[in-house]
Amino acid sequence: TEGFIMFKTMSLRRKFGILSVITGLLIAVTVWISISATNKLNATLENVVVSGQASSNFLIGDMMHDALKSDVLNALLVSGGEKISDKETVLADLGEHAALFRETLKKNEALPLKPEISAAINDVKSALDNYIGTAEQLVEQSFSDRAAAISAMPQFFAAFDRLADENGTIGELIDEEMVASSEAAIAAARTSELAILGSGAVAILLFVGLSIFIVRSIEAPLRLCTKENRCGGCVGYRRSSVKG
Repeated sequence: TEGFIMFKTMSLRRKFGILSVITGLLIAVTVWISISATNKLNATLENVVVSGQASSNFLIGDMMHDALKSDVLNALLVSGGEKISDKETVLADLGEHAALFRETLKKNEALPLKPEISAAINDVKSALDNYIGTAEQLVEQSFSDRAAAISAMPQFFAAFDRLADENGTIGELIDEEMVASSEAAIAAARTSELAILGSGAVAILLFVGLSIFIVRSIEAPLRLCTKENRCGGCVGYRRSSVKG
């Protein structure tokens, strides 16, 4: 073809210039594919981190849910004369547990979770806030009006059981998201590896092919000169190849 013939008659400088440009393009394409694959992998890993944080916050909140119930029961026992603890310790434990519970709730609200999980957390938020407030009120009331605190326990236990069920549902959603995010991260890592290796292999093959093609296009005229013993023509070819 005309293009092939034109390329064969080009000077060495132009041939190596074309090889350099093509090599640069191959490197640019390989780098772009690598960056794209890496960005996708980073996004999936970020989802894994978010899911892990949500799960950790949820587990801590679930423990505080139980701890507040224990604080209320301890307050009733201590106010009734049991020597298992004292008022100051019970109040200190209550303050620590309530603060940690509220903190974990705020952390999960701030996370970029899936809409389904965020909606479930928002649906139970008001009930959790009421539960924490009720626990604080009952502990205080245990030391000021123990009879009134005891009469309010059935409602408190009912709220505890409802939240336990709702928390169980939220926990399942978070666990499912963690599994899905982990599987997506593994798949993205494999895809990223294949994309980088594949693009690199293609770039190397193309570079080697072009290099061989250029070398042969240079060798062919020289071999012809040697075969026909036309030294003048060979010198002319060399001079014309270097120019350009």
